[in-house]
Amino acid sequence: MDGSGNQTTSGTVSIQVVGNNPPQVVLTSPTNGATVSAGSIVSLVAQASDTDGTVATVSFLANGVIVGSDATAPFSFDWIPGAATTYTIRARATDNSGNVTDSAPVTLTASNNQSPTVTMLTPTNGGSASLGNVVEIIADATDPDGTIASVEFYANGVPIDTVTASPFRAEWKPSVEGVYALTARAIDNGGNIATTPDVFFAIVNVASGDVETIYGGTYIDALANEQGEFSMVRRGSTSASFLARSKDGAQTYSFNNIPVDSAGNFSLIQGGKTLISGQFAGTSAVGTFKEGAALMVGTARQASPSYTGPSGTVYGSMTGNSDSEVVVVSAPNGQVTVYLNDGASTDVGFGNFGNGGNFTVLTAGGRTVTGQLESSTGFLAGSVSGMGGFTGAVSSSASVSDGFLRNLSTRGSVGAGEDALTVGFVVNGQNPKQVLIRAVGPTLADNEVTGALSDPTLAVFNSTGISVGGNDNWSNDAAVLSAANTVGAFPLPAASLDAAVVLTLGPGPYTAQVTGVGGATGVGLVEIYDVDTLTPFSSQKVLNVSTRGRVGTGDQRLIAGVVINGTTPKRVLIRAVGPTLSNLGVNGSLADPTLRLIRQDTGASVRENDDWGRGNDAALVTAVAAQVGAFALPSGSKDAALLITLPPGVYTAIVGTATGASGIALVEVYEVP
Repeated sequence: MDGSGNQTTSGTVSIQVVGNNPPQVVLTSPTNGATVSAGSIVSLVAQASDTDGTVATVSFLANGVIVGSDATAPFSFDWIPGAATTYTIRARATDNSGNVTDSAPVTLTASNNQSPTVTMLTPTNGGSASLGNVVEIIADATDPDGTIASVEFYANGVPIDTVTASPFRAEWKPSVEGVYALTARAIDNGGNIATTPDVFFAIVNVASGDVETIYGGTYIDALANEQGEFSMVRRGSTSASFLARSKDGAQTYSFNNIPVDSAGNFSLIQGGKTLISGQFAGTSAVGTFKEGAALMVGTARQASPSYTGPSGTVYGSMTGNSDSEVVVVSAPNGQVTVYLNDGASTDVGFGNFGNGGNFTVLTAGGRTVTGQLESSTGFLAGSVSGMGGFTGAVSSSASVSDGFLRNLSTRGSVGAGEDALTVGFVVNGQNPKQVLIRAVGPTLADNEVTGALSDPTLAVFNSTGISVGGNDNWSNDAAVLSAANTVGAFPLPAASLDAAVVLTLGPGPYTAQVTGVGGATGVGLVEIYDVDTLTPFSSQKVLNVSTRGRVGTGDQRLIAGVVINGTTPKRVLIRAVGPTLSNLGVNGSLADPTLRLIRQDTGASVRENDDWGRGNDAALVTAVAAQVGAFALPSGSKDAALLITLPPGVYTAIVGTATGASGIALVEVYEVP
């Protein structure tokens, strides 16, 4: 229509109006019913599309609250549920026209984060390695509701390495010898931590006498037209031993206590003559003997997969002849060398171990030696044709024992003055320790011990001679009863005249003295029990015991009982000191003691000894005695000693007299670290 009122109508145009379609959206992660740890990352993922436009954004909702969004495909968001509860999760798509669509709901449960688990696979408790070698530490770690973020390895609390992916392993090369507590700590993706128990592992110095290297080889004496084979055992920079025989069996050679220096040089000189000399260089042993006439060349024996028995030197003696010597050298490749000395002659033979640690060796002297070396205990038993049986046990040790000398006891004659039964013991560690000490007399009569002391009295003194406790008649004391039940001591009759006391003692040496009331004499038993709950490998323990008393025959012998607990063998030094006591001002000392160790489970003899310089590596015994703080025994003295490695069990050391004469003796049991 114009300004004059004129109008015109256009042609008709058709327009179709349609509705805007909403977007489509599907929540693809997490799945319905899934469970996650509160505090862990949950990946929210959705697929979204729009048939008549574009998807502008996808938001993610938890229990109706938007927790995140994404404007670009693929649509996702990493969300951390903060609380442990059940969530309803949706994805919400919005298109370019503002239309909104929610996905079907998914239920997700967030639980409190469970801790991971971690186990040390290697090394194992009580193991050892030589200083300078690399030790591989391996742990297994899992997490029940997440993943392992890292595993950390520690030695004595000092970090070794952190590993973030399986397999969890680290290489450790300590620079100092000693016993280390190794641990692995696993951390999961939620920050929870789990730590393994301590694994105690020894790093030993190959220069010390605790580590034995066994060599084998041949020798030749061209002038004498003599050839043969030899075995040689090196004990670090302490000592070595040498055993050899000619091929025709006409000649045998034995040298013990050969000095070795830090460079591996060895030489034994007696009477101005060089009996043997040479050098250990790497895996070789070269030298001469027969005053330089015989040249020898050998190599270190390497472990063989087919041999699983113990490796080392086994010392023993002929049954009933504690002054004899039987030495078996067990090489890690299964070769065996046997040395015999019955006091009148010596003999040497070579052979190989069979299944189960059995061996048969024909010696140079034509003797047949059959025996068995138990791999689980290190105990040796066998016989020699024409000589009789023998027993022995491994004395070398480079492992760490988790056990303790839980119970130390001594039975002997109780008199007055120097004939009193006197027991010394040492409490080790940093903290006070609870001990049960008993002096048993009349109750021994109930166990068929003749001449039992009728009424013992017990007094305990510290290192300065001050009394720290004692008892006459135990009178069914409640503390004694409780302690006896804890340690498994045999019961005392409530009205007996035996003496017993429970004491809490600080670290240091102590003496328990037993006498008879009114000057009475007889056979008495002194027992020292560690009452505390013992943690494996702890230094908080009773370390050693020594008892001085009169030794005679029969029930008048001095008897020391030892209980070793734990799961791994423990090395101990046991000594029966007689003649050396006279050098310390003791009158009437026993001139020639004998020492025999018995297994209580079988009643079998483990080892015997008469004179400590025979049937032992004397240099190693001397070194160990200094290590544990024992006074030195003179070379050639008739005191007796056993350096021996014992599996857990109950043992009895019996001190007798070689001549039948009585006297004062000291029996000592030391734990060797």
